[in-house]
Amino acid sequence: MDDQQNEPTHSDILKLLCSEWDLAEAEIKLAEQVGSEVVIPSINELRYAGRRVIEAMALPQHPSSYQKLQELLSDSRFFCHRARHDAIDAAVAIMVENLEVMMETIGPATVMSCFADFGTLRLGLHKVQMNIVSSRKDRENRSAIYRTVSECDFPELVRLHAELRLSEPIMTQIAEASRRETRKNHIFGWGGIIFGAVGLIVGVLGFTTAVFAWKYPHFLGG
Repeated sequence: MDDQQNEPTHSDILKLLCSEWDLAEAEIKLAEQVGSEVVIPSINELRYAGRRVIEAMALPQHPSSYQKLQELLSDSRFFCHRARHDAIDAAVAIMVENLEVMMETIGPATVMSCFADFGTLRLGLHKVQMNIVSSRKDRENRSAIYRTVSECDFPELVRLHAELRLSEPIMTQIAEASRRETRKNHIFGWGGIIFGAVGLIVGVLGFTTAVFAWKYPHFLGG
């Protein structure tokens, strides 16, 4: 009897689930900042979680329902974790792709010199990717899913990525200015080489003509 009295009520359990749902919604909103369409799988997972909530609320308020209530809670929380996982997975994939494109189009030197936290962002994304790879192998592996969402500072990664994207126009201008300077230096460099070569040829021809005129003046009317 005492054990039954100490068991959490429907209200206690729903409050716990509500906190898990809030975390999932918060990270879905963050993922939307990276790409609006990436959150559709996460929203589907929340639908499944919501269905478990409805089933839990429909149970009779009786001690015999406690085990079923716990099962529904566990399932619903897991769907919330999967919603967070899917949001993180999709957003991280976009952020990694953006980094690769910037490195290719702008250049590593410019990106890293203009954005001091580039290494932190890249390492953080890599760590999350490693957890995601292992969790993808078994979508029902609750510990792997939970490890992915619990060990990831997702808000910080999204913040750093947003700062990086805000710096992109300046980086692009710097990279273009650097490329123009390089092209100009190449043009001046080749111009100097060509000018020097022409000067050398003219000098050799002049010297050859002078020698020829000295040795064979009669050929030149001398």
